[in-house]
Amino acid sequence: MAINPKIKQKAEDIRSKIFGSEVRESLASGIEAMSEDVEATIGRQDYVEEQFQDVLDETTGKDVISAPELIAARNGKSNLKTRLDGEHAQVTAQLQQIVVMTNLIQTDGVSDLTEELQSIIDSNEGNTILWNSNGLPYLTRQLNLRSNTTIIFSPETVVKAFTGFNTHENLFHIVRKDNIVIHGNFATIKMLKSEYTTGEWRNCISIFGSKNIRIYDLNIEDSGGDGIIVGNVWETEYYSENVIIQGCIFINHRRQGLSAVGGIYGLIIRDCYFYDTNGTLPQFGIDIEPNHNEMDNMDILIENCYFSNNRGGAIGVFDNSFGVKIRNCRDLSNDQFLIIKRLSSNSLHPTVTVENCDMYALSVESVDDVKIRNSQISFVNAQGVFGRIQGLILEGIQKSSNQSFNHMYFEEVNNLEVHNSQIENSSLRGIQLLNCPNFLINRVTFNNSGSSTQPPIHVTSSPDGVITKCKVRRETRENAFSVWLKGGGNARTLIDENDFSQGSLTRAIQSDGYNHVEGTNTNNEGVRSYEVRDYLPSASSAWQGKYFYLNQSGVYTLNLCVRSGLDTFKWVAIE
Repeated sequence: MAINPKIKQKAEDIRSKIFGSEVRESLASGIEAMSEDVEATIGRQDYVEEQFQDVLDETTGKDVISAPELIAARNGKSNLKTRLDGEHAQVTAQLQQIVVMTNLIQTDGVSDLTEELQSIIDSNEGNTILWNSNGLPYLTRQLNLRSNTTIIFSPETVVKAFTGFNTHENLFHIVRKDNIVIHGNFATIKMLKSEYTTGEWRNCISIFGSKNIRIYDLNIEDSGGDGIIVGNVWETEYYSENVIIQGCIFINHRRQGLSAVGGIYGLIIRDCYFYDTNGTLPQFGIDIEPNHNEMDNMDILIENCYFSNNRGGAIGVFDNSFGVKIRNCRDLSNDQFLIIKRLSSNSLHPTVTVENCDMYALSVESVDDVKIRNSQISFVNAQGVFGRIQGLILEGIQKSSNQSFNHMYFEEVNNLEVHNSQIENSSLRGIQLLNCPNFLINRVTFNNSGSSTQPPIHVTSSPDGVITKCKVRRETRENAFSVWLKGGGNARTLIDENDFSQGSLTRAIQSDGYNHVEGTNTNNEGVRSYEVRDYLPSASSAWQGKYFYLNQSGVYTLNLCVRSGLDTFKWVAIE
């Protein structure tokens, strides 16, 4: 054991001293040095013990149980071993509940296996069915699934409709069942569309009056009606709730890719593809449309989906459909991306929000509370039609086209708002409004839109509107003017803080029959700010008693129809 150097030095001093006083002093100094060393050791020991106690306090509770990390790891069990033993037993039990299809039945790809497959499904309610394949399709008629069952397909599995399906038979039928999960792993279920030349039924999967249904990653093909149909049990209060369709591919269905037919409370359609819907109306990728006015569709989310070549359009949303949200979807090639409409006067208006979608064309008519945000609209030989709407908001829209009559047309839309958007290459008009009171067009840029006779912004009989902070960029279009107002009467219109400096080569604003226009804008140098015309040729006295208030002193009376270039002014109808 090593000796403290200070003590060792004192010991050498004692050995070497001759005189008694020197010896005594060396002894005393050695004792003091040992005392100091002992005190230092005691201090270090106290510190070590204090640290050790801190560790004990951290890892040991007052009730003498394990540390927080161990408590969490035990997951409520008395100790970690108990938890692990329990999980092992649970996994063992689950493995015993897994039924492997090829261990029970073999398919020859020709025979009707309906009875055998239905027997396996019936006898394994609450179990997991591993539906694998020997390389040949399973041919079957309608199969009725059971509650609390999980089906896991292997990727190569094909389940195919046997010939001769009755009109109202479905390949997989889920009625008043709960807690069913299907993991497709991109297996295929398909019917015989070419055999179903009439009607709109014979669906691949039907879900009626059922709860907590999950379908993942399944190829769904060739139905005589819908790939999947979701709703309530016919004319009852057995609703479908909490249904998720995710990662599925819908191909070549006769009526719809997916239908939501009412009596739904909570439906999510996510990461799906819808292709080639054709055969009988309506022919949408997704159709959200109750069968009756008494049934509602509530809280439906369509997210991250792609649509191509669906003859009726990508998505239709109709009566009594509330809280519908469409996010991050892409229109690859359809006649229309979206139709939102109230079909029956006895129904309620659908409410829809569209966010961050890339769409080909859309139509919105006879609805309330529609919002379209951060989306791109590309019209080709089509136009965006919006009519008879209360409360339509468009924000962050990118709209583009290279064809004629490609513009956004709004008719009878109250409280219309268009914000922070960009409209490009419309060879007729960019935005056209007819009978749209209380409108707001705010921070919209028009690039290369309009023609030699039509402006980017065309407003007819739409009083109490505001056009503000917009920009018009002429580029290759020979715009006659940037804004055309027609037939507004005495209602106030504010056209203010707009940049028309790269717009019309003739005049910024033409007004025919609007008697109260205000605003200050930036215009092309040498281009008239306003041209005022009586737009009823036979009423040359229509402007009698009307006054201009210019930005200079003086009042000018119009006794006849006037065509003149004016600078910034306030134009007020005098009663």
